Amino acid sequence: TGMNGTKIYEASTKQKIAEIKEDNSVTVQIKKKREDKQLVAKKEGYQTTPFVLESTFNNACLWNILFWPGFLVDLGTQKMNKWDNTIINIEMEKENTENK
Repeated sequence: TGMNGTKIYEASTKQKIAEIKEDNSVTVQIKKKREDKQLVAKKEGYQTTPFVLESTFNNACLWNILFWPGFLVDLGTQKMNKWDNTIINIEMEKENTENK
């Protein structure tokens, strides 16, 4: 959630992945990875705000150790990890325009 007009970018590729609209929220599907995902929120007149989607180990996949082919599938499809924080509130600070 955040302010209307805020654009969300993937930090490493600088690719826009979402824009917050009138209801001040947006839903985005992001493929799970083993490592955290660095994102950046940008809005005109506000400071760029970085934030992180944290990836954690999915304990439910441990049951697949009993059926090891399933464990290998989880490993290959990144199902061994899950996003720790799935709802993010973005608070942005206004740019300091006095020095410009």
